[in-house]
Amino acid sequence: KLVQIDLTEVYYLESYGNYVKLWLEKEYILTPRTLSSFEEQLPNNDFFRIHKSFIVNKNYIDFIEGNMVTLKNKTTLNIGKSQRSAFKNFIR
Repeated sequence: KLVQIDLTEVYYLESYGNYVKLWLEKEYILTPRTLSSFEEQLPNNDFFRIHKSFIVNKNYIDFIEGNMVTLKNKTTLNIGKSQRSAFKNFIR
């Protein structure tokens, strides 16, 4: 099944084994691709890999506290240790 997705509606992407969940506001779409393959194709001015399991759309970030990102839909995601410094620079 082929589904067209507007990237502006994607809150974040989550690695799920050999699949990726594309999270929208209240639902997700499961795709048979890897997170790395998405990372290569997403516009890097809006999307950032904050953890080995997550790529986040900066337009949906509500706030950052410590090593956690809270999105506008109240989802909380962990920022990986190796990504914290680069992510803070990306957000500025």
